[in-house]
Amino acid sequence: MNLSQFLERITPPEIQKTVEHSTTKTTVPAYPREYLADLTPWVEIDEEIEKLLDPHLKHFTTLQSQRFLRTAEVIEDKIDTKSICGNESEVVALGGVIYEDPTLAILREVFSIRCDFTNHRATNNIGDPDRVFFTYNDQITKDRSRAKFLMEYKTPWALRMPTNVITHFNSERGDQKNKVVKAISQLYGYMTFNNLVHGGLCNYEALYLLRRTGDTGLQISRPFLYGQKGIRGPIAALTYICHYSITKESFHYSPVERGPPGVHAFILDDLEVEGTWDEDSNVLWQNMKLRLHCAVSKNIASVMSGEVVPRQRTRFRYQKRAYFKVYDITQPSNLEAADAEIKS
Repeated sequence: MNLSQFLERITPPEIQKTVEHSTTKTTVPAYPREYLADLTPWVEIDEEIEKLLDPHLKHFTTLQSQRFLRTAEVIEDKIDTKSICGNESEVVALGGVIYEDPTLAILREVFSIRCDFTNHRATNNIGDPDRVFFTYNDQITKDRSRAKFLMEYKTPWALRMPTNVITHFNSERGDQKNKVVKAISQLYGYMTFNNLVHGGLCNYEALYLLRRTGDTGLQISRPFLYGQKGIRGPIAALTYICHYSITKESFHYSPVERGPPGVHAFILDDLEVEGTWDEDSNVLWQNMKLRLHCAVSKNIASVMSGEVVPRQRTRFRYQKRAYFKVYDITQPSNLEAADAEIKS
């Protein structure tokens, strides 16, 4: 079995929806981001996918062929049970079998890349995206890289995508109750806070790939539909974006403020800050900024190291190491935990 046959054989099933289902996660507030410009099309992505995969479609060794055949058989064995979905978690599990597993097999057999998808806690600094893509820095110790790419899943009945996503988003972005606006804004927030170029939004029936450009730009691909096969389908698209994030680039500055790679800087204009300076110091908190460097630990909040420093053009010399807790308050349980901790 060569790559072309493998892409044709994997056939995503229709979801067999159970009677009861929940849309809780999709309705969690995720307001449009202040720094996000209008959505624009990613027009050349099909050409880029073809350029990557076309040279490999027919060229395969006997061992690679056998491994692809085994992978296809394993996926087919799982389809019947995984296709019965009643909530978002079950859609994520189905997406893992139908989209992620074939992608990992292609990256391993064609490009000799050892990588995996996991939940957000293992490799992600801030936020709670459903799936995070990473590579192994060391095959023996299984040391993981930082997040290279992330995916946000929704159920097809909770997030019905319009025919023209770009027009819909740009015209409705002020509507905080619009599910499409919230889903794209939430994904963009995860991408920016973790300094990532690419993200994926999938309701199982369609996969959209998003790419940050410039300071505040965001491009979106056409929908890769679950019924499409070959290099026009979602498996080929996911393979391309994962390969690109490993071999070319995955890092992109946060639009909040430019700084060294991996550093976030937050201005304190709109925050209520409790704290004191030394007796001889007299400066407004509004003249300071917080720099967040890297995650020290993560549970319901990310504990991050950083420092407090003056803003540009502030005539005040001060630099102090600090630790911060960052909560993803798009999840109601996290917001409640943050409020309880602040009040305690």
